[in-house]
Amino acid sequence: MRNYIKLLTAAYEQFYKDSRLSPSHVSLYMALFQEWNISRFAIEFYADRHLLMKISKIGSTSTYHRCIVQLHDWGYLIYYPSFNPFKGSRIRMQLLDNTEQELASGYDPKLEQIAERYHPTTEQLDDRKYPVSEQACVSNIKHNKPINIKTPNRQEVILFFKNLKSKKSSANHFFDHYHGQNWVTGDGLAIKNWKSLAKKWIDTQHAFEKKNKIRHPKSEKDIDYLKTTNDKDYGQPL
Repeated sequence: MRNYIKLLTAAYEQFYKDSRLSPSHVSLYMALFQEWNISRFAIEFYADRHLLMKISKIGSTSTYHRCIVQLHDWGYLIYYPSFNPFKGSRIRMQLLDNTEQELASGYDPKLEQIAERYHPTTEQLDDRKYPVSEQACVSNIKHNKPINIKTPNRQEVILFFKNLKSKKSSANHFFDHYHGQNWVTGDGLAIKNWKSLAKKWIDTQHAFEKKNKIRHPKSEKDIDYLKTTNDKDYGQPL
C-alpha cells in the first residue's frame, strides 16, 4: 500500500530541487496526482485531457501537451498518448521516493535476509520469483476455488452514474480507467463490487468539485464590473 503523504512530500521536494519547472508543470502534476489518488495509486490509469486542463487551470491545449511531454522527459511520469478521441491517454506515475520505488519493485531487504536462511528453490515467473513447492500447489488446488466476477459494460456504468446524479463524462472516465486495469484495484485485487467503488468515485469527485468551487467561486468572465449595489444621485456636482 502506497503512502499518500510520502508520495506527496517526495513530489514537493522534487519541485523544490528542479529549476526547470514552471507553475503550469506543477499544476498539471498535481491534477495528475489527484487522478492517481482517485485510482488508489494504480500502476497505470487513464487521463482525460479536458478534466486535467480544468483542474490544473491550463487554458491552452499546446501548453498542456508541452507540459505533459516535458514531465515525461524529466522522469515525473510515463505518458502513453492515445490517438483515439474516445479513449484517454494512459499515465504511469513515477515513484519519486526511493523507499516507495523499492516497495513497488517487490524488493524488501528484510524478506531477502529471511529467504537466504532457507534457500528455497525458485523459478522465474512474471518477472518475480516464487518458491516451488509441490505440496503448496496441491493445497492451492484443493482450497482455492475460482471466483466468477461479473464486470459491467459501459452502458451499465453510465446508467448507474445517471441514477446517482453524476455526469456521463465521469462515468466514462470511471469505466475507461478500471476497464483498462482489467477491473482490479491498485493492489492487484479483483473488484468484486464495482457499484460500491463507483459510489466512492462519485463522492470523491463531488467533494473535489465542491472544494474547487469554494476556492474559485467565480471566474473572471462571470464578473460584471459595471454592476453596482448602491443607488447613486448623478444630479449632484462632482
